[in-house]
Amino acid sequence: MNFPHLNSYTYFWTLLAVILPVTIHLLNKRRFKTIKWAATSFLFEASRSSNKKRKIKHWIILALRTLAVACLILLVARPHTSSDLLSSDSGKLDTVIVLLDRSPSMELTDPHTGLKKREAAIRIAQENLNALDSVRLVLIDSTSYSPQIIPKKQSLMDTQRTGPSDPEANIPQLLESALDYLEANATGNTEIWLLSDLQDSAWETTNPLWSEIQQELTRNNSQCTLKVIPFSESSAQALRSEVLHVTRQAKTIQIDAAVYQDASSTLEECVLEFNIDGREYNLTVPLNGTRTQFQKVFQVGDEAGYGSMLSKSTVGDSRPQYFTYDRSSPIQIALVAEDDESASYLQRATSISTSFQVESKRYDPNALLPFGTASFIVWQAPLPLEPEAQAFRDYLSSGGVMLCLPPSSEPQSSLAGHTWGKVLSAPDNVEFVISQWDRKSGPLRDGNDGVAVPVDKLRMIQRRNLSHDSTVVAAWDDGSPALTRHLFGAGELYFLNTLPNYYWSSLGDGDVLLPLVQRLISTSKMVYGTPTFMVVGDSETLEKMQLHPFKRILPVNEDTGNNDPIEYRTGVFEHNGDYLAINGDPREIDSIYLSMQEVNQLLPRAEYSDAELSESPSPIWKTFAYLTILILLGEAALSTPFSKSRQPQAT
Repeated sequence: MNFPHLNSYTYFWTLLAVILPVTIHLLNKRRFKTIKWAATSFLFEASRSSNKKRKIKHWIILALRTLAVACLILLVARPHTSSDLLSSDSGKLDTVIVLLDRSPSMELTDPHTGLKKREAAIRIAQENLNALDSVRLVLIDSTSYSPQIIPKKQSLMDTQRTGPSDPEANIPQLLESALDYLEANATGNTEIWLLSDLQDSAWETTNPLWSEIQQELTRNNSQCTLKVIPFSESSAQALRSEVLHVTRQAKTIQIDAAVYQDASSTLEECVLEFNIDGREYNLTVPLNGTRTQFQKVFQVGDEAGYGSMLSKSTVGDSRPQYFTYDRSSPIQIALVAEDDESASYLQRATSISTSFQVESKRYDPNALLPFGTASFIVWQAPLPLEPEAQAFRDYLSSGGVMLCLPPSSEPQSSLAGHTWGKVLSAPDNVEFVISQWDRKSGPLRDGNDGVAVPVDKLRMIQRRNLSHDSTVVAAWDDGSPALTRHLFGAGELYFLNTLPNYYWSSLGDGDVLLPLVQRLISTSKMVYGTPTFMVVGDSETLEKMQLHPFKRILPVNEDTGNNDPIEYRTGVFEHNGDYLAINGDPREIDSIYLSMQEVNQLLPRAEYSDAELSESPSPIWKTFAYLTILILLGEAALSTPFSKSRQPQAT
């Protein structure tokens, strides 16, 4: 039991008030003076037995009055029962270090209390701290990772560093900060309270810091105890949304997004609110399974802009997703071809577009390509040698798309494990055709109207096969691959094993080459030039925010209680016409939590409990209120004189 409204000294002195009824009783006894009178002495003998009963009654009344005063004091103190999970059984505590996980997942509602997990964690910690006398309180939160000494009279709820926060937590870094504080300060007998929801991404189980943390905890075992307080249970995140990427196409932007829902969810649709340069739009998305991906096109101007997407569902994660897009500019395409006839057809295919502006430029195979600005690379030459090949791998890893066609000269190198073989020719008077291809997805998929790309019209008499197995997008009628795809980082690497040269195939007719090239251009994640968004709290984000005085323009009129510095906030930021979108860590979307067995493997010396920690303390002061009323009623009943009227008897 603890008394949040009275400290220990006030409570001690107020309890002395229980002697007031006794004092008044003794003073009242002095008001009467005994005078002996012979005429009435026989009456005392007659009433001696009734006097004994009256004294017992008076003592009962005195006890009830004393109890009533004590209950009134307890009622004013408003005591609560608190959990013993955080109480120390290792002697007097000198220091308590509270490690608070403030990641967005801690803002989900706890099913036991109806509170957010972060609020429930703070309340339990505060109630247990109130029961400790003369203890130094140190707070380390998952945003600043720096120790803050909390004054004795200040509540954790009143501290700015316990409010909601946007960055993902890093539990190993939290523990490392606590152990660094222990080493740098004389903390005496210390307990570390780790309050977290055990989200897998925040605990980073593969982080090499865990071995060092275990060693430090073992070394400080005599003066330090670690207690893990889990808050992993929460209401299901029934709905979550994510912007995957944004593509700028002339005066439109195409938003690729996804909506996630739990398998137990019964939602059939959700409403998303888009904010595009200050204009709001609503979109109803039919849900299909646990992940629904969709595209939405918006009309925009020529300049750069920004936007956000917010789920209007009453359940799940309601955090907005922010994004930006570049000003309208032609998409840069780099064409490398050693065969002039092939180069002519490829130049036409890469220069024509009905969806966006393109600018195709041919380069010599030995020239330095514009990897930083090119959205699409067509390569018809021997594959690049080292160290130049590293630039191609970096380009692909960052989201670029590359189409490789067989070289005219004999190849001498490989790229991502792919090597061209020798030229193979069809038998005389025989032409190979494509008999099967992926019509549901990929660059040869059917159109939105259901019309198929005329891939089966393509005729081939020469080709070069690949020595590496990749995903087959299309195959010749003899079963050998015609077009393959290899995922490389965030990018895609395609190999087409014939040329738009009439000594090789009919690819130059354009029926297949044009839709193939146009769709590969549109799938490049480098189309929009700059990243759609950055991750809050990431080192790259912090470095960029510190370079210029950015101003936060989205969200507007936000009131979430988040008091972190601007560089640790999500939203859209502007500086001299340049926009920067910062979102939460995408790993927060995953509802994966560690089990207590997994936590015990990481922290074998920690004390923890899987009890219902999120229950708020029981307000037993209400019991004292009812008890006080009953005691006063009993005292009133005993103090009220009841006399029996006697009827006169006839003589």
